[in-house]
Parts: sequence; C-alpha cells; structure tokens
Amino acid sequence: MIVLLTLTSFLGAFLLFAIQPLIAKLLLPHLGGAPAVWNTSMVFFQAALLAGYAYAHRLAQAVGDGRRQYLVHGALLLAGLTVLPPILHTDWIPAASANPILPVLALLAAAVGLPFLALSATAPLVQRWLAGSPQGEAENPYFLYAASNLGSFSALLAYPFLIEPWLDLPTQAVAWTAGYVLLIPLMGAAALVTRAGPVPAPPATQPPGPLPRLRWVLLALAPSSQLLGVTTHITTDIAAVPLLWVVPLAVYLLTFAIAFARRPFPPREAVLRLEALLVPLLGMQIFWSSSQPAVSIPFHLATLFAVALACHGELVRLRPAPARLTEFYLWISFGGVLGGAFNALAAPLLFSSPLEYPLALLLAAFLRPGVWPRDVRSWAFQGGLPVVLAALLALAADDDLPGLRFSDPSTLAFLALALAAAVAAYANAGRPLLFAGCTAALMAGGWTAQSGQDEVVARVRSFFGIHRVTRTDGAAGTFHVLANGSTFHGAQDRSPAGQSEPLAYYGRSGPLGQAFDALAPARHVALVGLGTGSSLCHRAEGRRWTIYEIDPTVVDMARDARLFSFFGQCAPDAAVVPGDARRRLAESAPGAFDLLILDAFSSDAIPVHLLTREAMAVYWRTLAEGGVLAFHLSNRYLDLEPLIAALAADAGLSVRWQEYNPDREESARRHTPSNWAVLARRDADLGRMAADPRWRLPVADPAVEAWTDTRSDLATLLIRGRK
Repeated sequence: MIVLLTLTSFLGAFLLFAIQPLIAKLLLPHLGGAPAVWNTSMVFFQAALLAGYAYAHRLAQAVGDGRRQYLVHGALLLAGLTVLPPILHTDWIPAASANPILPVLALLAAAVGLPFLALSATAPLVQRWLAGSPQGEAENPYFLYAASNLGSFSALLAYPFLIEPWLDLPTQAVAWTAGYVLLIPLMGAAALVTRAGPVPAPPATQPPGPLPRLRWVLLALAPSSQLLGVTTHITTDIAAVPLLWVVPLAVYLLTFAIAFARRPFPPREAVLRLEALLVPLLGMQIFWSSSQPAVSIPFHLATLFAVALACHGELVRLRPAPARLTEFYLWISFGGVLGGAFNALAAPLLFSSPLEYPLALLLAAFLRPGVWPRDVRSWAFQGGLPVVLAALLALAADDDLPGLRFSDPSTLAFLALALAAAVAAYANAGRPLLFAGCTAALMAGGWTAQSGQDEVVARVRSFFGIHRVTRTDGAAGTFHVLANGSTFHGAQDRSPAGQSEPLAYYGRSGPLGQAFDALAPARHVALVGLGTGSSLCHRAEGRRWTIYEIDPTVVDMARDARLFSFFGQCAPDAAVVPGDARRRLAESAPGAFDLLILDAFSSDAIPVHLLTREAMAVYWRTLAEGGVLAFHLSNRYLDLEPLIAALAADAGLSVRWQEYNPDREESARRHTPSNWAVLARRDADLGRMAADPRWRLPVADPAVEAWTDTRSDLATLLIRGRK
C-alpha cells in the first residue's frame, strides 16, 4: 500500500510540474520572450494549487470515507480530460499590450485550469487517505509530501535535460495527457486499498489560533517570493527559457522533500547556520551585478536553498496533527500564492527596481527561530545598532567605491564596516530582530554604493523589464546610457555636436555601419528593438524606417529628448509598430523591406522565438529580392555563432559573422565590442561584406541544430558558454 501511495503522489506531482514549463514555453512567442511570462504563469499555478488544496480540504470535511471521496474526485479528473491535450487560445492576447497579465491568466485558466486543479488535490487527498487508514503509518502521513515534492523535483530536472531536447511541444502535450490518464486508476486504487475513514483528532487538541496560522503563511510566503526574485534575477540576464526557470523551482521543491522526509538531512542547526552565513552576504551582493554567472548563479541558488529549507523546516516543526492536515496545506499554499502575487503583480506597480527580492530575504531573516527582545532597552539596542551600521556604511560609500580600488581609503572603510555588519549578523543568528537589522544595514550600504556609480536620470519598470538611464561624465564628454538588468544597451553623447552620432554597438565603424556602407542603398529598413534609437542615425536620402517594439515604455524613453534625441533628430517620421515583432512582421506586406535589423534582446536574455526556423521564414517573407537580414547577437553567456550557422544552413542562406572589438579611441567614445551576423539569399546580396576579411563564415557545431518553435536546446549553448 505504501508503494502504491508513494507512486501515486510522485506521479501526480510530476505531472503537476511538468505542465508548467510546457505551457509557459507555448506562451513565450506571443509575449516577446519576456521573463515576466514565467512569473505570471507561476502566479496562476500557485493560485490553482491553492484552489486544489481548498477543494481537497472541503472534500475531506464533507465526505469522510475515502472511497466516496474518490467518486467525486474521479469525476473531476475525468472532466479535466475534456481540455486535453492542452491548447492555447493565443488570440486572446492582444498583439500590442503594455501589461498583458489578465489575458495570460485567463488563457491559462481555459487551457489547463481544470486538470491542474484536479492534480493539485492529489497530494493532500492521498495523505488524508493514509491518515484515515488502519495502517501504522497513519500517525505521520507527512512523509508522502516528501515523495510528492520529489516527483515535482524530478519533473523540473527532466524537462530541460530529457524532455525539451528530445520531444517537440505537440509530443510533450500528448505524453503528458497519457500520464494524466494513468493517474486516474492509480488514485482509485489508492482510495480502495487504504479503506480510509474519518481522521480522529487527538484528545485535548485545540484548533490552531490566528498566530500559528499567520506563521504558516509567512513561512511559506518568504521562500515563494525569493524563488521568483531569484528566477527574475537569472532570466533577465541570460534567457527566459524553461532551463533557467526550472532550476530555482527545483531547488525550492527539493527543500520541501528534504524538510518533510522521515529523516530530514542536514540537521536543523546546520541549516540555520548556513542561512545565517549566506543571507547577509547576499543582502549586500544583490545590489552589484555580476557578469560571472558561474559564480553569481550558484550563490543565489545556494541562498535560496538555505532560506527555503530553513522556512520549510520550521513548517514541519510547527505542523499540526493529521486531523488538520488539509487545513495546514491550505494555509501553506495561501502563503505561496501571496509570495508569487507580491512579486508578479504588486511589485511592478510599487517599485521601479526589483526590491521584492531583498525584501523577501529580510522577511526570512525576521522569521528565524530565536529569542526576541523582551523590554524597551533590548528593543532599542537591537533596533539601534543596525541603524548606526547602515548610516556608517552609507557614509563610507562614494562614487569611486564600485571600482573596488583597495588603495582608496573609502573602499577599505566600507569593506571593513560591511565585514563588521556581516559578523554581527552571524554572531546574532539566534536574535531574529538583530540578525535581520544587520542584514538590512548591509543592503542599505550596497544600495548606496550602487546608487553612487552614476546619476540615475530615469528608471522605468514594465511587464517586459526594468530600464535604467544613467548620466556619466568623463574626459570624452557627458553621456546618457541605457541599461536593462546588468546589460548596457546604448549610449548618446549629450554634446550638441555628438548627439546624432550612433555609439555603443551601432557605431559607423562597427558591423552595423559596415553593413550600411557595403550594401546597396536600403530604401526601407525594419528595426526590431528600438532601444535608444541609435541605429536610426545611419541615415540616407529617401530612407524610410519601420520600428517594431513590444515595450511601450522603450518608445516613450527613446522619444523623450531629455533622455535620448536620436529618434527626433534622425528619423522623426519613422513608423512605430507596437507588439511582438514576429507577430507584427507576419502582418506586413511580402517583400516590404530591403534590410531587416534584429536587435530585440532584453538585457542579455535571448528571445528564443526570434531564433527559430519558423521565425526565419517570417523574416524572408518580408524581405525584398536582394534583401539582407542583420542579427545583433552580442551575449556574455551564450555562444550563438553555431546556432546562426545551423539556421543559415537549414534555410540555404549565405551568412557572415563578425566579432567586433573597437580600438582604444573608439572605446573612449563609448563604442563597445559586439557580435553581428548578416544573412542573404546569395553572396552577391551581401555586397562587399562577402569578401571583407572582417566578416567570416560562422563556425558550425554538429551538436547544435537549428531551433524550431517546438524544439530548442539552450542547455547545449550554455554548456558551450562564451569562447
């Protein structure tokens, strides 16, 4: 019986979490590949999980016998088959929407809401049946929750490494439906063999009061919010793809499996010490962007593991008797929904920066078990010391600090104070208020130091990302710089003589300037991804521009002459088409453009749906005879050269690749290294670039195949890394 219950719990959870990356990946092409797609999807799945737990709780209260419960639940499982395999009604998503959260939630509810609701009830119902059985294990059915989370963990690891590389999306949907069908008789067998009746409450057991329930909610909320904060932090700079969605979620679920196991390991004290060590350090580091994912990503994931395991371990310690099992899971799920909703729905409206991530860390710090101050003097000390530390750290931070020049006294003073605050936090790990306060002081110091790097002229947050414009002054002049995440996206010389000079990746001496010089005059140019508008200053007599931009805030920033004046000076009559470029390009007339420039990256995150066989077909339909496609493919983490080689070979196109490195003088003028590819139907269409030694054939890799809408393999490119 235990084997059957474990298998049923495992399969239900496997299906529950295998469908999440599958559905979200189906959504991505219709929302510009934005990282917020996953966070929005997570809010829906967490809400559906809460609904499933509420349903299981109500069913257990209303129907005491497990076999009769299955009659009701079996009918719900069968009803879920009516919408399988899942189909997305993507016409519900407007082609141009500044905030498509509500249409996405409605679409998800229609596509998988019913089967997901039925699956969500699997874990609490199976545990409820064991708790009501005459078996000896009935006294502690919570170990099945560990089996359930191992199923979730297995699904998330299998998806990017086994499912995604080998099965296309339609096959994945059919295989998932087959697993769902298999679960229906398994749950029926589980209900029959347990012979479950009502679960008796232990003598003298009182219902949990408001404070224990609030603690359950908060202990679930903190790691849920941190999970989405870590996911956003990673996917903003690399790619909004299942591989990078599922790793943080897998870590999060693994902590549930460990915490609820019969013999949890590592010991509780070791987990709390690890959390006390990592949280303060991450609290300060989170305000510095790292270009070394091999270091920063494991650090963020390790802290997520420590925090989630500490919180979930406390949930296990505070769990009620089995008679209140379904209510316990209901409150945990409610906390998870609140954490997800705070990150995905509230934070973009409340904050222009991703402050939800450090706030989740602080909440976890406050929730640590320990001794709270009992009198006014203790409160004053534990609250006052962090305030003093934060003030000293803020005073020590200055404009030169981010360079970490150890000869600078202010840098040494700041690092010494930061070390003191970290030591104070760790030494007071058993005092939640003081521990959280010292962590907050470190965050305040990191925030001040980051703010001192450059003057922030504007910061705008939208569904598609956080855009920051800074002002820098130097020997070469005054520049406005656009950044998204930790990635530099463009710059403008603010002097009157330099405002129409394209800089950064788009300079006249760089690959884009070379392309304009080498090609026959392009009469109609399409630009996918506006950015600062720097590309528009490659002007020519009679040239027309059509701009495709999914984020309305980017258009507003480019048109604001106080930030950037490229648009107004170089192409004020350019047509702007809002919405996802691939969807809108498909609506354009065949052969409409002579040159199509693809520059649609959000931070360093690649829009996978713009790099597939089907996307290439859309591009060539819009290009006139002799037209050229130019890809801007600069990336710190991924080597995209073999992918471009594979796509060109797949379509039978001529292609050239350039890795551009500006000289010292160009670098001083804000020209930056960049990677570009140009593609055409034949070599002759590439003009002088076909024989230019700066442009070479891209190097192919047999392990990298052309991506399609139904199959893409980011793992191979991540493993290759940047050469």
